[in-house]
Amino acid sequence: MLSAAAHFSMLLSWDKYTSDLAKGMNHFRWIEYSLSSSLILSLLFIVWLNFDFVQLSGTFTINACMCLFGDMHERINAGRAPAKVDWTAFTYGSFVGIVSWCWFWYTVITSPYVGDYPWYAWAYSISYFVLFFSFPSVMFFQYTQVGKFNNSNYPDLTNGGYLYGERVYMILSLSIKSMLLWMVAGAMFSSSSADWADIG
Repeated sequence: MLSAAAHFSMLLSWDKYTSDLAKGMNHFRWIEYSLSSSLILSLLFIVWLNFDFVQLSGTFTINACMCLFGDMHERINAGRAPAKVDWTAFTYGSFVGIVSWCWFWYTVITSPYVGDYPWYAWAYSISYFVLFFSFPSVMFFQYTQVGKFNNSNYPDLTNGGYLYGERVYMILSLSIKSMLLWMVAGAMFSSSSADWADIG
C-alpha cells in the first residue's frame, strides 16, 4: 500500500517526477523507501520474536534516516560529473544502514531460541540482507557511471545511466516486496507454523 501510494503521488506529479529523473534524483523513491524499507526491517525483528518497542522504533527510525541520506546524496550531486560527486551523505547513510543490520544479527544470534527458528525465517532474512545492500550498490554505480550506468551509452536520453539505475531500483523493490509476501504466505501455510507459534 505504501508503494501504491508513492506511485499514485508520482502520477499526480508526473512532470516533476520526470524532470527530476532527468536531473538525476527521485525524491518520491527515497520517501517511499524510508517508510516501506523501515517497516520491512522492523517486521524482521518481529519474525525473530523481538517485540521490544524501543528496538523496533529505533530500527525504524535509523533505517528511515539511511534512506533520507540517499535523498540528500541525490539532491547534492544531481547533474555532477563522477569526479565531482560528494560522497559524504552516501557514507553517512551506509554507516547508519550497517549499524541497524549489526544490531539485527546480534539479536538473532544471541536469542535463546536461535536453534528453533524455522527455515523460512533464515531464508528471508539472508535473502533480504543481500538484496538490501544491492540498493547502495546501484547508487554507487549511478554516480560513478560504471558500465550500463554510464550516460554515454544513451545518447538519445538525458541522464540515461541514471534512468537505467532507476529501472534496477524498480526491479529490486518489486523483488523484495514480492519475496516478503511469499515468505509470509509460506510461513502461514507451513507445516511447522504451529511449532513456530508455540515458540512465540
